[in-house]
Amino acid sequence: MATKPRKRIANADHDTRQQLIRTAIREFAIHGFDAPSIRDLTVAAGVNQAAINYHFGSKDGLIKTIFEELATPVINERFEGLDRLERQAAGKPLPIEAIIRVLVEPVVRRAKEGVDGQRDLAKLLLIASSLGSKPIELQVETMHDELALRFVDAIAKAVPHLSRVEVMWRYKFSLGALLYTLSDHMQNHRLRRLSGGECDTDNPDEIIDNLVPYIVAGFTA
Repeated sequence: MATKPRKRIANADHDTRQQLIRTAIREFAIHGFDAPSIRDLTVAAGVNQAAINYHFGSKDGLIKTIFEELATPVINERFEGLDRLERQAAGKPLPIEAIIRVLVEPVVRRAKEGVDGQRDLAKLLLIASSLGSKPIELQVETMHDELALRFVDAIAKAVPHLSRVEVMWRYKFSLGALLYTLSDHMQNHRLRRLSGGECDTDNPDEIIDNLVPYIVAGFTA
């Protein structure tokens, strides 16, 4: 009987933590990381003002947690995809189209199928890259650099006519195309509007089927 109150408290703590994360994702995607204060975030979440320090230590701790919760599933799925391709290739270079599909598909599907707030991950990454904030930059680097080098290694073997420097540049351009495409819903669906409704940037299959060959062409040219 004595464990029930503790269980209720634990559940309430978890609910508060998740509510703060969901609210902060929404507010940061709309206003950026600097504008919302701790008070703004707790009021929007409907929780006690001390909740952010209690659960995350600080606003920076909340931002760190958000990137971990949103990016980790995508990173893991990409690592697993590359592992699977390498097993299938049995020591041979991986097909460039298969590599790029592993780069693109996990984040597109999670973003467009509404998985765990992933819809706003692209916007948050774009904001983080433009801020020049050292803590945020370090967080993104720590989480993504190992995977980035894994992709670069695989791509370099798949397209040996390119130097490693050229692969690095084109990998960077590929990420830019991916993130900008995923942010279209935050531009009032500009591509859909310009195309008269023929381009649906909320359709994951349509994005993948058009973006993968575009990126592949950049590496095979």
